[in-house]
Amino acid sequence: TSTNLVTSTIGVGSYPAEVAVNPAGTVAYVTNYGSGTVSVINTSAASVTSTIGVGSEPSGVAVNPAGTFAYVTNFGSGTVSVISTAATAPGSPTIGAATGGNANATVTWTAPSDGGSAITGYVVTPYISSVAQASQTFTSTALSEAVTGLTNGTAYTFTVAAINSVGTGPASGASNQVTPATAPAVPTIGAATGGNASATVTWRAPSSDGGSAITGYVVTPYIGSTAQASQTFTSTALSEVVTGLTNGTAYTFTVAAINSVGTGSASAASNQVTPEPPAPPMVALTQGAPTSATVADEAGFSGQLTVTNASGVVGFTETSSADFTDVVVNSSGAISAATTLAPGTYTVSGTDGDTRGDTGTWSFALTVNPAPVQVRPIKSGYWEVASDGGIFSFGDASFYGSMGGTPLNKPIVGMAATSS
Repeated sequence: TSTNLVTSTIGVGSYPAEVAVNPAGTVAYVTNYGSGTVSVINTSAASVTSTIGVGSEPSGVAVNPAGTFAYVTNFGSGTVSVISTAATAPGSPTIGAATGGNANATVTWTAPSDGGSAITGYVVTPYISSVAQASQTFTSTALSEAVTGLTNGTAYTFTVAAINSVGTGPASGASNQVTPATAPAVPTIGAATGGNASATVTWRAPSSDGGSAITGYVVTPYIGSTAQASQTFTSTALSEVVTGLTNGTAYTFTVAAINSVGTGSASAASNQVTPEPPAPPMVALTQGAPTSATVADEAGFSGQLTVTNASGVVGFTETSSADFTDVVVNSSGAISAATTLAPGTYTVSGTDGDTRGDTGTWSFALTVNPAPVQVRPIKSGYWEVASDGGIFSFGDASFYGSMGGTPLNKPIVGMAATSS
């Protein structure tokens, strides 16, 4: 009043008529003639704390010396409304949204009427189904609080009640349901196995999914300590093939699990593997023994190459002349359909180029074994000469002789008399 300035303007009801202030000067009561209400104003906050319905066309208002009652004359209805001015517990807050976090949830609400005494805090109660859990009290007038100590993977709802100097008011309705969760724990790395420009990596699932089901895994290749492009698999399988690797380069791998919250920490590194192309087919032929072998097109095309061998001459015959071209032995240049190869090991290669436009290269290892050596079998036997000159053969010894007095057909190398 010393400056004669308006310090604030407070919105009340329609056609405000009179105002009365309690003896302590903390609360003002304004009759709203046009709306049939009384606005209760907190004078220190310069704000309406509640609106009270009274009779028709309220006009006059007075407060008793003790400040415990306000009296309102209702011109239109010919009545007086008696208002108890003693403070009450706050009204019920209006619940807002709940949002799950890692073992916590953030709950929001709208403030209620303060019951004539300033709100000093709020009580938030978590529920599992319809069972109340331990409440958490916040000595703050903030309209959003984080409720901690929750269990990841368990669904909760929440209610909120306001506190003033009189006590705690009624609770709000229940919030939406939320399930606290965090990213999954660390998988346990298994074995990595190299393939052709690829590697198969295995692992064990994390000990905890963080309260939200695992939906996939991220596998990261490393060359030394340098991470390469990760590959994400939207599957809960515990083995995946990582492709696009460089043959001849050593790799290790880490694995991290994914859930609705995000991606967890990566596992330890796997064993080191080096992708390599597949070994070429092996064909073995033997000189002097007519044999043949068929080598399928390594790149998966339709042609086949038949390798034949007889007396050291190795022939190459194609099932389709357009499929296999430029047959090369040990990178020495193209050879004819039949060539003599000494015993040994050779690399036979060539180029695909069939009528369908498929292209590629092929190769296989060819071993030419020497012809087997013919060896006479070892035989055993003996001759026995009788005292009369007769010769008897035993075992594998050929029989040349006679039975007593008959001339021999062949010379006798030696003779000896025996006692029998």
